[in-house]
Amino acid sequence: LAAALDRCQALLDRLRPGVTSASIALKRARALLSLRQGRGGAARQWTLSALEDARNHPGLHPQGMLFSTVLPLLPFLPDLLDGDALQALLDQLARGMDSRVRRILDCRDEEYILNSLWSNTVVLNFTLALADRGIVTWGPDRLYELIINGKAVYSRLLRISRRRREAHPEDEPVYRRIDRLRAEILDGKVEELLRGVPRDVSGPEEEKRLLELSLAGSLPDAFRWISCREICRRLPPGAALVDYYAYPANLSGQLLLEDMRYAVFVLFRRADGTPCLRRLPSVNFLRVRRALLSLTDSLSARAGILFCRTLHRLLVQPAESLLGPEVDTLFLSPDGDLPKLPFGLLCRAPDSFLCDRYS
Repeated sequence: LAAALDRCQALLDRLRPGVTSASIALKRARALLSLRQGRGGAARQWTLSALEDARNHPGLHPQGMLFSTVLPLLPFLPDLLDGDALQALLDQLARGMDSRVRRILDCRDEEYILNSLWSNTVVLNFTLALADRGIVTWGPDRLYELIINGKAVYSRLLRISRRRREAHPEDEPVYRRIDRLRAEILDGKVEELLRGVPRDVSGPEEEKRLLELSLAGSLPDAFRWISCREICRRLPPGAALVDYYAYPANLSGQLLLEDMRYAVFVLFRRADGTPCLRRLPSVNFLRVRRALLSLTDSLSARAGILFCRTLHRLLVQPAESLLGPEVDTLFLSPDGDLPKLPFGLLCRAPDSFLCDRYS
């Protein structure tokens, strides 16, 4: 592998001297090879060199060269960088999230948008997993601001696409053709997944991409960053916000069910009226899923109450312990399986339901 990388470097020096996306990728590959060979010092040097080139040449990639360079390295970064360097890197990526999402949403290729947004989510999940381990020492305000903007971007994408379509009625025939192609592609992928029947959807995918690129008009009000301060300011008196975010608590970025957790953030007002944001201990995703499935399958009222109490203990009780008697309204922002959950029916006791205590 080392000899192959040397040959690639020599060829690149002849064809494209200077810093390019390929030269940065080669340094990244050398870092990983050195790490595999147990040469930690060399691995760190190659990593720092690649990151420095990426910082100095951000225009080499549409999402920013630094983001593109970091993404394949994520699972190895704790071994490649010390704590201060890793935190500084994630600080820089966090500061660039606003402009990065704007650039992503300004593209017309739907597949590219979804893949790029997912890459952004992977970095967000990685940061949260590092915070769980105490490697990243961000406060709850900083973490929640990243989560709320990353979590809401998919729903905003749907609204943005709808508004763009409404703003250009002359493109309606093209949109209808794209809708038919999207359904055809989805049918093909579902058939291959469920029945094992291979379906080549590359033709419809390419036609759909070209049609999307042909559409006129920029995104109307593409993306507006939501600050944590703004959310605190909008919280009405006597109300609290409980926000759940499903994420894999691992450093690999893989969505393994056994690693899934719910991050829980609670925003409320203290007795003097000042807003306070707290992050609660993460909740085990599978425990919640089992209780939710048991609740939907329960055949008796007694069993249903039991699982409602379990879900209340997991999801609501820790947040309620922070709230004073003046709180009579709960705003809930669910994620993962939780949109299916009737929160109002959760209870501390058989005759004490959440909907009786809060609106």
